[in-house]
Formats: sequence, C-alpha cells, structure tokens
Amino acid sequence: VKSSKYEAIIYYEKKETLEEKILKEKQIESLKASIERRRKLLANENYVSKAPEALVNKERETLKEEENLLKTLI
Repeated sequence: VKSSKYEAIIYYEKKETLEEKILKEKQIESLKASIERRRKLLANENYVSKAPEALVNKERETLKEEENLLKTLI
C-alpha cells in the first residue's frame, strides 16, 4: 500500500486596521519608555553595584527581550 502525504503552506497579506495600528503604536511607545527606564537603571553604577546580581541580570535580560520585541514591531 502506497500513501502520499502533502503539505501546503498558504501565505496571505492582512491589512492592518486603524484600531490595530493604534494598539501597535501604544505598545511601541510603552516599550520605548520601558527600555529607556531600564537603560537608565542599568547605567546607574550605584544600582548595579548594590543590587543583587540576579536582579541586575534579570533587568539586562528583560531589556534585551524588549529591544528585540521593539525591532519586530517597527
């Protein structure tokens, strides 16, 4: 018995609605504000030297994640 297996991938372009654009812009602005806050926090030598290392590393990781997300949104 011989069987065949087919796979199809369909791509389509979806137009963004005005509401989706507004939500996206709000998300971008929120990310920019959060990124700026984290950059200032991590640039503060007093914070970096006194805060627990795990917390500082978590802030750095979150900053990278937010920067990557922002790149995908823009």
